[in-house]
Amino acid sequence: KNSLKTLIEYARKNKNAGIIGGKQLDYKTKKFRSGGKKFSFSTGLQFEKKHSQTPEMCDTIEACSMLIKSSAIKKTGYFDENYFPAYCEDLDYCTRAKRQGIGVFYHPRAIFFHRVNYTVSTFALSEIYFMTFKNKLRFMIKNAKLHQLLTFILFHYFLALPYRIIFLGEPIFKPQIQAVIWNWKNFNKTIKQKEWPIN
Repeated sequence: KNSLKTLIEYARKNKNAGIIGGKQLDYKTKKFRSGGKKFSFSTGLQFEKKHSQTPEMCDTIEACSMLIKSSAIKKTGYFDENYFPAYCEDLDYCTRAKRQGIGVFYHPRAIFFHRVNYTVSTFALSEIYFMTFKNKLRFMIKNAKLHQLLTFILFHYFLALPYRIIFLGEPIFKPQIQAVIWNWKNFNKTIKQKEWPIN
């Protein structure tokens, strides 16, 4: 109740707040699902600000609870459709906005209920893995500095990926290979969208 109003009022009172997002609760369990996040370019991992009690800046918020000022859209542009249908489109948008000096804020008192994975509910698990890996690698190629991209590759492909396959038994080897091949084929197209310099 009044969550959208809360975001609008905060946006009006804070000139630096160009993108504001609320707290997500699972539609069924009502448990915390997501909020503002910190992002590590070295590992590609995101860390939740789940204990925040007051509005604060963050690196990214998920698009399902995102309010964007028209002034932010004019500076940043639109969402990158190459992430369609899901995964990393919000991270990419927030990253591009911050590069323009636009503030990204998480407001924990604006609460939204989210039907988790509803967008990709008709996709097979292998397709979801592929989209996740494909878009994360594309995001890194497009937005990371060279040393960050190299660190990410070392962490993801030589530590996280083997651990998930060997110890967790996740069926992700084939989708990961497909994601690498896709990004190799589309490398030049992605590089053309890279904004220089990367701050």
